Amino acid sequence: MFRSVIFDMDGVISDSEPLHHEAERRLLAPFGVHLSRAQLESYTGMGLSAMLERFRSEFGLDVPAATLAARHHQALDDLFRERVEPIPHALDLIRNFHRSGLMLAVGSSSAMRLIQRVLEKFEIASYFNAVVSGQDVPNGKPHPDIFREAARRLGVGPGDCVVIEDSRNGVTAAVAAGMACIGFRSPNSPNQDLSAADRIVPDLSEITVESLHTLFSAKRK
Repeated sequence: MFRSVIFDMDGVISDSEPLHHEAERRLLAPFGVHLSRAQLESYTGMGLSAMLERFRSEFGLDVPAATLAARHHQALDDLFRERVEPIPHALDLIRNFHRSGLMLAVGSSSAMRLIQRVLEKFEIASYFNAVVSGQDVPNGKPHPDIFREAARRLGVGPGDCVVIEDSRNGVTAAVAAGMACIGFRSPNSPNQDLSAADRIVPDLSEITVESLHTLFSAKRK
């Protein structure tokens, strides 16, 4: 039975993918590494530990992962404090789902402090029954751990959930978790491969409670 919706945060609730990309540029620039937007998008939705290990391996960074993580955290903290804004229609969608009685969760690869900053700034923290960050599970996206933990905290089965995701890594994680998934073509990550999602939308205003029930019923036939 369809009972809950799990939201990714970056690119679905907050228009923060550009902030992550800027943080990654700031992190890599001192090493002489300058990535294109397409290259940065390949890491979208990935857990921080996995991304930093790839940076160290691919670019030969002879710096401890903990040092890179601390620098990345500082850059993101500064950028989120200054510039984070909501994705169009995201806040209305969350409020509508809450009013309909659905249980809501956030399942994000971001650090908990950034998730909480976004939820508090947008005044939507009270709408969520569970919040899971990449720090709460052994493996980040594209592994299914974040979404499975969100379902566990909601007290529902994976088959009772619909995930809204904007990245290939996130969609892969949702499918691996055994959940229905809507791929959102987010304005700042339009080139992500969302083909594994059950439905793809270009605008969050196209998602309604009724459309989720229809999607869920069709998927379970």
